[in-house]
Parts: sequence; C-alpha cells; structure tokens
Amino acid sequence: MADLERHKRLTAADRDTLGKQLEKAYAAGRSLAELGEEHGTSAGRVRLILLERGVTLRSRGGAVRKPDPARGERAKVLAKEYADGASLQELASKHGVSATTARSLVQAGGGALRARGGRRAAAPKA
Repeated sequence: MADLERHKRLTAADRDTLGKQLEKAYAAGRSLAELGEEHGTSAGRVRLILLERGVTLRSRGGAVRKPDPARGERAKVLAKEYADGASLQELASKHGVSATTARSLVQAGGGALRARGGRRAAAPKA
C-alpha cells in the first residue's frame, strides 16, 4: 500500500494494514512528514492513523542544541566590557550580535544591567 488517493476512504482492513506499517516505521524513527510523503498522504493523516492505534507521538522540535562552552567565556567578556562603561549597542556592534543577544550575554556573564538612559558616569578623578 504505497500511494493513497487523496480524500479516499480506507476500508477497515486497509486502514489496519496501513496503520501497522506506519506504526512500525514511526517507531523506527521516521517522521510524520516522511511517512506521509512515502504513502502519498499528509502528515496530518498519518498522525491521525497513529493516534487511532494508540501510538504516543514524539514531541516536536527537532534536535536539541548542545551547550556551547565558548558562550560562557564570551558572556564574561561582554559583562566586563559593559561594567567598564560600554553600552549594549556598542557591545552588539563590536561582537557582531544583536543588542538583545548582547544584553542576554551580559546577564549570563553575571553583569548587572544599568538603568536606561545612557552610559554610567565616569568616577570623578581624585
């Protein structure tokens, strides 16, 4: 049972046969989209057939990112530069990131954010 006609009703026997094939392939790691394309139907229809069979579907989202060890060092550098008076926009330009990312890195590096409105005033010279 390779290709299904679009909107064609399946007999109970055909649906059971297809369901077994889909269940086995899904358990082996195939995606709903891959199975739908292989069988000439939509991922949504594959999903419904699997749910009818009581299959627990995997969560969506793809691969999980691995922690980036260099991010911690980068965050410390940005936090220090920020504490030394650089603005978030200056950090963003210098390091090739968005201002939002610069802000996140400063916070991740242990930096305390200043109030909005400009640079911190330089300490008076004695």
